[in-house]
Amino acid sequence: MKKIYLIIFSILVASFTSCSFIETSSKFFTTSWGTGARRNVSEMLSKQSANDLAEKISDPAVMNDKEVSKAVLEELGKKKTEEIKKLSPEQKTAVLSLMVNETIPVEVVTSTVNNLAEKGKNGVSADEIIKNVFENIQNVDINATKEILKDLDNFEKMQTGTIAMATACLVAQVVKGTDALKEPDKVKQELKNFMNASSDTDRESAFNTACERLAITNEQKADLKVAFDAVNKLNAINAKVYGDVTIGDLFGNKAKPSGK
Repeated sequence: MKKIYLIIFSILVASFTSCSFIETSSKFFTTSWGTGARRNVSEMLSKQSANDLAEKISDPAVMNDKEVSKAVLEELGKKKTEEIKKLSPEQKTAVLSLMVNETIPVEVVTSTVNNLAEKGKNGVSADEIIKNVFENIQNVDINATKEILKDLDNFEKMQTGTIAMATACLVAQVVKGTDALKEPDKVKQELKNFMNASSDTDRESAFNTACERLAITNEQKADLKVAFDAVNKLNAINAKVYGDVTIGDLFGNKAKPSGK
């Protein structure tokens, strides 16, 4: 059981490292955006297209500022579905990476990595590590993430490891504050049941059962379904989510592809 947590944690660290933003001068806002920029971030960003907002994610000077990066996600979440769909695969991957960065605070990742290093010689509870990370997630806007994950046919053009991590973060956002977040094994089993269903009807039944067992509210169901469908799609295309590891590997068997 520890194997899956260690692999997922590796994905977490790799995803965080790949899209973490190198520290740059904080003078950017006073020299380029003006001294009042911080007080009017949302207003300024609201005037920009989804494409322009997605392009800002690659700018370290912008994304080093937590207020701005969070506002970028919020403004992307307000865009129409068609605008999000028109983003390039690279831009969509960047949006998902940003969502992961904003969901999991850098201090939590740092403390977790340090904990892993300190306990490495004597053994470490991977279960405890993953719980610690996901119990300390930050609330972020998930609307743009959901629109990207709904576009299943685009997955093969994107970085599937980032999709997997964003999906995990989406699940964490949906179940935050519930016992489900404290029982990752339970969530894993429900996902496995969903993927192993032999038909769409059985899969729908498996999802409804999962919602009951995880105490998911009616308001949360649609968002959780996006995450379940995303994992199922990654499995269907045998996508590699970390190195040569696939979703089937993570769940201990080759779950039956749904074709979705």
